[in-house]
Amino acid sequence: MNMTARLRGAFAASYSLILVCLLWEAVAGAGLIREVFLPRLSVVLERLFAMIADGSLIEPIAVSIARSAAGLAIAVVVGSILGFLSARSRIVDLLVSPLLSIGQPLPKVALIPILILWLGVYSSSKVALVFITCVFPIAISVQAAACAVPKILLWSSRSLGASEFDVIRSVLLPASLAGLMSGLRVALPLALLATFTAEMIGGGGGLGAALMYSQRLFDTPTVYAYLLVMLLMGIGLDQLFLRLRHRLLRWDEEK
Repeated sequence: MNMTARLRGAFAASYSLILVCLLWEAVAGAGLIREVFLPRLSVVLERLFAMIADGSLIEPIAVSIARSAAGLAIAVVVGSILGFLSARSRIVDLLVSPLLSIGQPLPKVALIPILILWLGVYSSSKVALVFITCVFPIAISVQAAACAVPKILLWSSRSLGASEFDVIRSVLLPASLAGLMSGLRVALPLALLATFTAEMIGGGGGLGAALMYSQRLFDTPTVYAYLLVMLLMGIGLDQLFLRLRHRLLRWDEEK
C-alpha cells in the first residue's frame, strides 16, 4: 500500500512532464517540425547515452560545476558578511543598502564583455560573473533574516545574562543561517545560469561552449542533449540542496 501511494505520488508529480515528452516525440516523429529544429526525443536520448558512454560529458560538466561552485562559494562568504553586518550596523547598512538596490536588478549578462576584457575568456571571467550574480540575493536574504529577529528575543537573552557574543552565536547566527539557505536556494540555479551563459557567449570550455560548438555544426541532437544535461543538473542540485537544508535547519522547519 505504501509503495502504491509512492508510485501514485511520483506519477502525480511527473505526469505533466511525461505528457510533454510524449508530445515532443509525436510532433517530431510526424515531421510537423523539421528535424534540424526539433529532433525526436528518442534520438536526443540516444545521443545523450552515447555521450555518457564515451565519457565526453565528464570534462565540460566538471568545468562548469567547478566555475559555478567557486563563484558561489565566494558569493556566500562575501554576501553573508555584508548581509549580517548591514543588519547589525547602521553605518554599514547605509553603505551596503544602496549597492544592493543598484546591483540586484543589474542585468549581469551585460558585464560579460567587460569581464572577458579584464579577466580573459577562461575560468576567471566566469567565476567573477557567478559571484556578481549570486552575492546580491545572498546578502539580501541574510540581511532580511537577521533584521527579522524579534527585538524582544534579543532583550530577553540579554536580560538572562547572555553576553553580546552569546546573543550573536545563539540567536542571530541561526536566524541568519535560515536566511542564507533561502538565498542559496535562489542563488544556486542563478550560478549555473550565469556559468552556462558566460560559456555560450565567451567560450572557454564548459557545457555552454560545447553546446554552442554543436550548434555551429548544426548537430541538433547534441545541442538538445546538452540542454537536457543542464536541466538535469539544475534539478539534481536543487534536490540535493533541499535535503541538506532539511538536515541543517530541521529546527526551523518544525516551528
